[in-house]
Parts: sequence; structure tokens; C-alpha cells
Amino acid sequence: MSIGYDFNKRVLLQRSVHKINSDETLFVTFLSSLLLLKFVNSSSLRGELKIKEQSDSISGSKNETTGITRNLQSKATDSIFDVVVDNDRPDPLLSALTQNEIPANAATTGIWSSRLYDWPIVGIHLMMLPDGRVLSYGTATGGNPLHDGRTLVFWDPKEGIDNPAAFTDTPNAPGVDSFCSSATIMPNGKAVISGGEGIGSPGGTSLETTILDLVEDKGVPTRGADLNHPRWYGTMTRLADGRPLMTGGAEPYMTLGWLDTIGQASAVSSTPEVFDEKSGRWHRLTGAYSLDAFGAESNRYWYPRQWVTRTGSVFGISTDKMWEMTTTGNGSIKTLGNFKTRPNERTKPNTGPTNTAVMYDTDKILQVGGNGYANGAPSHSSAEATIVDIHNIAEGRVRIIETNPMNFPRQWANSNVLPDGKVLVTGGTKFADSAGENDVRSAEIWDPTTGQWTIGAPAGTYRGYHSSTALLHNGIVLAAGGGSPGPVLNFNAQLYYPPYLFKQDGGRSVLAARPKIISLSTDTPGYATKIDVQVEAGMENSIKEVSFIALSAVTHSFDSNQRRMKLAFRAVSSGKILVYTPGSANLAPPGYYQLSIVDNEGVPSVAVTISLDAFTVVHRPRSLVDTERLHAFDYPKLFIQHKPSPQTNQERVIIGRVNSAVAQKAANLKLVPCLAGSYSCGTDQCISIESGNQPGYYFRHSAFFLHLHEYQDNPLFKVDASFCMREGNAGEGSISFESVNYPRFFIRHVGFRLRMSIKQGNDALFAKHTSFFRDNVVARFQSVNLDTFWFSHKQFEGVIRDHKGASAADQKKASFRVHRCLLGQNACGTASSTANTMVKENEEGENQCISLESVSNPGYYVRHSAFRIHLEQNNGSDEFRGDASFCIRTGLSSIYPRFAGSISLESASYPGYYVRHQGFVVYLQKETPDILFKLDASFRRFTKR
Repeated sequence: MSIGYDFNKRVLLQRSVHKINSDETLFVTFLSSLLLLKFVNSSSLRGELKIKEQSDSISGSKNETTGITRNLQSKATDSIFDVVVDNDRPDPLLSALTQNEIPANAATTGIWSSRLYDWPIVGIHLMMLPDGRVLSYGTATGGNPLHDGRTLVFWDPKEGIDNPAAFTDTPNAPGVDSFCSSATIMPNGKAVISGGEGIGSPGGTSLETTILDLVEDKGVPTRGADLNHPRWYGTMTRLADGRPLMTGGAEPYMTLGWLDTIGQASAVSSTPEVFDEKSGRWHRLTGAYSLDAFGAESNRYWYPRQWVTRTGSVFGISTDKMWEMTTTGNGSIKTLGNFKTRPNERTKPNTGPTNTAVMYDTDKILQVGGNGYANGAPSHSSAEATIVDIHNIAEGRVRIIETNPMNFPRQWANSNVLPDGKVLVTGGTKFADSAGENDVRSAEIWDPTTGQWTIGAPAGTYRGYHSSTALLHNGIVLAAGGGSPGPVLNFNAQLYYPPYLFKQDGGRSVLAARPKIISLSTDTPGYATKIDVQVEAGMENSIKEVSFIALSAVTHSFDSNQRRMKLAFRAVSSGKILVYTPGSANLAPPGYYQLSIVDNEGVPSVAVTISLDAFTVVHRPRSLVDTERLHAFDYPKLFIQHKPSPQTNQERVIIGRVNSAVAQKAANLKLVPCLAGSYSCGTDQCISIESGNQPGYYFRHSAFFLHLHEYQDNPLFKVDASFCMREGNAGEGSISFESVNYPRFFIRHVGFRLRMSIKQGNDALFAKHTSFFRDNVVARFQSVNLDTFWFSHKQFEGVIRDHKGASAADQKKASFRVHRCLLGQNACGTASSTANTMVKENEEGENQCISLESVSNPGYYVRHSAFRIHLEQNNGSDEFRGDASFCIRTGLSSIYPRFAGSISLESASYPGYYVRHQGFVVYLQKETPDILFKLDASFRRFTKR
């Protein structure tokens, strides 16, 4: 029997095979209960599912199987378009919400999550990524309030918020400190983060740029082109032609322009610049120099509020001034007049960089709160709310319309436009940046159709200066950060569930049924085009609105990219609507948007990412190691590799020798986190196997055989390409790979091909054929405080040696093969089974326990004896295994940003004792609090194969 998937159509197909063995006959007995019940409900399976087993020929079995056909109808509506939305996977942020946590008035006020969740950093900056993850940065990790934007934290909401596995911390390898920077994502899928403190912080240059290539490098930071002017507190916005525009900003910590305009003028950047991807440089817009828009006076350079207009120009508000800028050539700019007065204690206008503003509809901006120049300015907050209508910007006319004031005056609040077109305002303070009696915790929601404000539920903590919020794809709003400096230090986050997620049911509120986008004709449309959207049958006439909302990139109370636009649509037939994209890039700059539908009850769907005139961005997880190899238990010289098939255009997975350059490359594999996610993989050691020389291609079982397939962003592919690593069926330190979606089926080599076979009793041959060894990586350890010195050995004694210009022999002495902890899994902890997945510098891998074998002296291991580190031949004793086992810990020196990403080696047999160098000799010593010990006991590691 064989099941094949045509991923161009994403529909389950019938396909016959002519030879199967006894393993597969057992497979049929639970196929319907396992595969079909688990995956038939996926909306990625279109139409009636048919599974047919044929008995043309059965090899290796005396059993004859009669043909059977099972017809099963998916519970979910069958998808009819090529882009299928996964609506069946439970949302952990909603499924964790119990009825007891939902108050009776939730349908009116919304609710906050019942507690604050730990967040690795103070989330000063938040950026929504096209794949639904959230990027945050701003401080160091570990509760350290240091201003340090060199650690990037990625959070995947699909994995929950109370789940450490949902977070990935990535040190900024180029060392750029993006604290107080600004960011956007270009249409080519590259996130650009520029300005902030830069390199050399505190008091850095504020010129540097970090690039995250979300398409090719999956978010690995690299260094981009330097700015022409320092941009601490600058604003970045994506233009109609896709280029990032950077305005405002100054040298780091130049905060007193409002008090000392003349003295700080030279430190302020009043000339905008744009990034040209073709030349790789920032281009100064010398014709757009402006003190009204970006000068030191009244802190107009502090995160100017700016938006692309329907003419392609840029409109902005800088404290009290309004302006319009063109960005072609060298640019031009004109002042359009005063928005309002400067901040003052008499009228308390909603001006100054302490306000918050959002483009909630085409041409319409809502600006609220403020009346302050800086976080340290002692001023009372404003409650004013103003609509700025720029529809007639082409004629130089801007309408200022006062709407109802907020119920609470606020500075340092955050605003988000929601899928239903309303505006949510959260957080803030009534005075300066103070909590206590001035803390404003109640949310407020503004309705543009009535101009009225509704008071929402109160949050669990004060969030003012340095806080941020972002609209998630599921309609929930993430709130993070606050502090550093300030009256709080929020290494936490909280979730706000807006009222539209609930409905009134008698005297209580319950979760509302949500409309669903089931499939789309495309998620990469251009301008003035149509998208066929499939909804549930009958829903086509119950849709109130369809909209695009640009993905968030927020900091310091302003989202410089967020904008919402209603989209024209019409019902076509049962379960189908036709959606029309914006007519030009001026209305919606090219990039990434959340597409949502809202029903007549005001309930939004889960959003789908649309790449509008932009590259498709699909998140593929980063590898745990650079590459590694796996050789068969019973054939040590045969390695798992992929090889072109002479019969098909797919590559088979086999075991074979690596005696050619082609085979060596094909045997290099990457073990990445389980593609199916924790919902399917659970808490087991589950992974997916990516080709090392064909990135984006994964091992996947199909028709019982393993093939190399290009990544497909659908649930079926992900589970077929996910396996759990088990203790080897043959023992002796080997490992076996069990299928995630077919329990008891293991990867096995049969006739040198790899296939899935079911475990049967104590079959010794099966055990050997399903067991593999991991080819060890080689690691080197560099001192963090003596950066040309490496851990090595001299006459079998552990030392650190200067390797500048070192000979090949000396370099070999500084190299060690990484093995699983010799002390054993029980003594070293569960991480020891993955110990030789040593990771490259600044990546994951802490808390693994390992043993290190000398490359120059095979069979000799690093061990401690009498608190000295030296090499000794493995004698197999318990004492030796304990002394030669070490656990990788987060570097003791990593509390200092300069040494972020370092590691320390703690003895597995003497907890609290670390490997450290002193006087160029390496010892095992008990941890002490002094700085020198932390530095001497920290290393940067490098791995190779």
C-alpha cells in the first residue's frame, strides 16, 4: 500500500505499489485509527480521502491481502484552493483559557491573561515576522537590566507562551547593540534593524545595521551597511518602493534637546537617508534636511511619527510640527504647519514623543496621549485624541479632527489597530514615567464609527516607557517590556484578549465561534489583483469586513510600520469570496500583511500572512549543529546519505560509503527541531533531518521509504518529516529514529535503502538495522579574555596556549572529539544523550553533558585529577568516567554583554566546580563570585566535522 501527496495541489492521491513486505501488512491495521483520525481533519487534505490496498504482489510474506477501500470525509471543510490554512491545530494561547478565567463582562472589556509570563529580556522592541513568530530585543537576558540589544529573542506563539521551547535566544554575532533602534522588513524578506547604540556601547556610534535574512538564513544576524548619521531614537519606515527610510535620531543618550537646543544640535541627525539594496548603501536625502521635522528643538528628532501617503510621499508629525517629504533623488521636505502647541502644563496637548499614534484606516491617523518631551520630563499626561486626515495631502491640506478624549490621560502608552478597525490603547502613566498612583492599567478601545472609548480590563503590571505591544495573527495582543530605566523592570509579558474573542451567553461571556479562512488562491498577490478566498459554506454572506494590517515593528510607543486598510470584496458562491488587493504601493507599501475577515458579529478570523508584491517567507528552524553524519550500527563505514534515484526525480535515502566528494556532501546532515512542533512531537527528543548541502530539503517518509523532499509548509509534510530519537534498539550508545506520526515505526536500512519498519519483538536483526551512531564533531575552546589563547595540552597537562601562527600539530592539540557523557545518562542527566550535538559558537546547546577525546592522542580524554586538568587514557573505571564528564553551561562571563554566547564547563562529578585557566595552566576550581574567575572559566567554542 502506498499513500502519495501531490504538494502542488496539496491533495491526497491514490497510488499503487507492486511489492510490500510483512511490515506494511501490519501497518494497515491501525492506519485508519492513527493516520486518518489524526490528519484527515487537516484542511490540507482536500476532497474525499481514499486509501486503497492492492494485493498485486507481496514480497517476503505468505499472507495474501484482499483489496479494501475506505472513504472518509474530513470534519473540516475541504480546501479548494492551493494555499491551505491550518485551522485544526489547537491554539495554545486560546486553548489554555478556561471558562473560570473568563469574567462575565469579557465580551465588553476583554481580558488579560491571568498572570504575567516570563520573558527572556525586557521587550523594548517587538517585531512581527511573516511566519507568525515575534522578534524582541532590548536588554541582556538573565534578569540583567543592562541596555544591550545584542541578544535577539524569537518567540513562536504556536508553541505557547509558558513553554521554554517556544523561545530561541540568538546573540547578535556581529556585536551590534540595537538598543533604541528602529526596524522594518524589506519586500525581499530581509529585516533591517538600524541605529540604536551600535558598536562600542555604552555611548556607541549608533551607525550600525543588522540584517536578518528571513528567507535564506532564517533569521541569523549579519552586519549591514553603516548609516551616514547616528540614529539613536530614529524612525524607520518602509517606502512605497520598498526601501527603508530612516529619519531623526541622534548620538546615543542625547536626550535634552528640549532643554538645550543649541548645545545638542550638532549631535542630532536632521538629514534623512534611505537604504538602497542594489548598492548596499544608505543614501542621504540632502534635500530633505529639516529642523522642523528632525531638529533638537522640542525633541523633534525623537522617533518622528511618519506614514507613507497615497501620493507616495511621507507625512509626519514631530512634536508640534507637521511635514511632508518626498524621497526621490535627494528628496525634499516642506513644513505643513503646526499640529498643536508644544507640550505644556496648561493645555496638555497630545504632542511630544511620549504620545502614541497609528494609521487605523487609509489616510486616517489617530494620535493620543503624550504631553511630554522625554521619559525624564516632569509633565502631566494628555488624554486628548485627534484624528489626522491626510486624504487631500496632494493639495497640501491636512484635516485635524478632535475626537472624544480617552478616559485616562497617558504618556508612554501603546496603540494597536485591531482587525475590526477599532484602536486598542494600553499602558502608560498619568505623569512622566511614574507608576504607583499614576499607573494606568486599564485598556481602552476606541471605535472610529462612534468616536467613543470603552474602558477595558486592567493589566497585571505597569507598562510605560520602554514597553511595547504587537497584534498576533490570532487576534490576541502581546504586551511586553517596560523599564530599564523606570519604576519597573518587566522581564515578563502579558496577553490581552480583546472583546471580539468573546460573546455574551446569558449572564456570562464565552469564547465566540470564529470565521475561518480555509484556503486562498494565492498568498503572494500583486497590486490591483484578486484573491480567491474560501470560507465556510454560508459564511460568504455574513462577512462584514476584509482587511490588511501591516506587521508590527514597534518601540517607544510607536509602530512605524503598522497600518490598516479595508479591502473590497464580494461573495462569489457558497463558501467563496473574491478579495481585491490595494491599487498601488502608495496605499500599501510592498511587504507583509495580516489578512483577516470579520463577520457580522464583529468576530475576526485568524489572520493569514500575505506577501504583497514580496518574497514568500517560510520559517525553517535553525540547525542544532552545523552538520553531522550518522553511520549504521552494523556497517561502521556506511553513512546515511541521499542519492538521486534513476527512476524518479526524487532523491532516495540510503547508507553508503563516503569515498567521493559528492557522497561526503550528501552525508552531511543537520538535525533541526521537530518540524511538526511540540503539539505533535510532545516533550520527546524529536527532530527533523535536513540536508547539509541542500538547505530546505528534509528526509520524509512516503510509501514507507525515506526520500529527500523540499520543505512544504503544511501539517502533513511536517509530521512525515519528524522523528523522535530513541536509545538505540541495539544499545551500546547507538540511537534509533521513531516516526512521530507512526509510533513503533523506525528508520531501518534494508538492502542499503532506508525505509520505515515496525518494531516486532526482540528481533536482533531489526535492532541492528534500526540503530545508528552519530559521527562526532570536533570542538575547540577559545579563552574569552585572552582571545588568541586556546585550551590545549602540553605533555598531557591542560594549558591554554597562544595559537596565533600555531603549527598544524599545535592546532591539532587544541582540538577535541565530542562524545556523549562517559559517566552515563542517569548520572549526567537527560541531556547527555544529545551531548555530541555540540553546537557552533553562540548557538543552542547549554546543559548538554559531554566528554572530550584528544584529536592528537586518540583514546586520551580530558579529565580532572587532584583538581588539575590533563589527558589520560580511558581505563573504563567509574572514577575515570566521572572525572572525564563535563556539562556545558551558559558562560559565567555572559552576564557581561561583550561575552554573550560564551560557555563554561562544569564537572559532572563535582557540581559547582568549573574548568578555568590560571597562569596559563588549566584547573578545576569551585565557582567564586569574582569577575576574574568568571572570565577565566568562560570559553568561546567552535565546532567542525
